[in-house]
Amino acid sequence: MKRGLYRLANPSDYEFNEELGLWELSFDTRPIAGTRCEDPVEGAILYNEKRKRFVETYMRVQKELKNRPVQVFDFNEVMAWALTDDADAKQCWYICKLLDADNMQTYCQTALDFMRDEESPLPHHMEIAVYFNGFKQRLSVGSELIKAIENKAGVSASTAKSAAK
Repeated sequence: MKRGLYRLANPSDYEFNEELGLWELSFDTRPIAGTRCEDPVEGAILYNEKRKRFVETYMRVQKELKNRPVQVFDFNEVMAWALTDDADAKQCWYICKLLDADNMQTYCQTALDFMRDEESPLPHHMEIAVYFNGFKQRLSVGSELIKAIENKAGVSASTAKSAAK
């Protein structure tokens, strides 16, 4: 629906349906308020009001969806995010712990702690990438990227390894 364009109903758009004993809108027979009515004038007013409200709601939702961050599935995108100004030192510290996790159980527990942290949580649109894909994909992260994130977190490789345990 481009720019909220839609057809308005006029009383002349209604045809009398003898089986139902009601006036029926000729171009829209869906079960929407105003498509079947006893008076075409009242039906057109009701149909147009409901249609306008529907289109306004649809346009608002589409605008909100456009502004919503895109879901991230790749752990490398999480790593790139960690280097931006959007990620703080504590979030980078969590990512270092994820990178240094020895097994799946430790990794999952760290990921859950990261998601539940009230001060510096993982952004919601990155949760799938971290929790479901990160354990395997973290092995493909370059060492320069890891060092940059460790520097931002304020930890060294040995400190991150001991903090993860």
